[in-house]
Amino acid sequence: MTKAATADLALRGAATDTVIEMFRARAFAWKECHCIHLARAQGIAMGHDLPAVPSFNSAQGARVALKKMGVASVAELLDIWFERHPAPAFARIGDLLTLPGETELGRRDDALAGVGIADGMGNIFGWHASDPSRLSAVTAAQAHFVAAWKL
Repeated sequence: MTKAATADLALRGAATDTVIEMFRARAFAWKECHCIHLARAQGIAMGHDLPAVPSFNSAQGARVALKKMGVASVAELLDIWFERHPAPAFARIGDLLTLPGETELGRRDDALAGVGIADGMGNIFGWHASDPSRLSAVTAAQAHFVAAWKL
């Protein structure tokens, strides 16, 4: 690995650590702390200029907000903001990945995919339905990744 590549990974790691620490103790909440806030914060930390996130209070409100932004899903929004990897396996530290979303009733919801930040070790940091009280590492999730974006 070249010095430039090593430096790039170090910078990506530092930016990622900063965002994870910013969100680590925060519970998932539709109104103020959710996957799009996490994705936007990571994008900004990685040097992207991104618009503010509209406010909403529920999964239905999130769908309405996405529609107002001209998209039907979280994945479509991320496609506007970032370049998609050809496959999730290409993600490296600091990139974003999605997992299948769920409704409040536990049903799959592709429009509201869960977003997490790649840790470079095959895991992502995001909120998990088993403990939405804090951001945590979703380990051994590789088989469930739906898509990934380059940051």
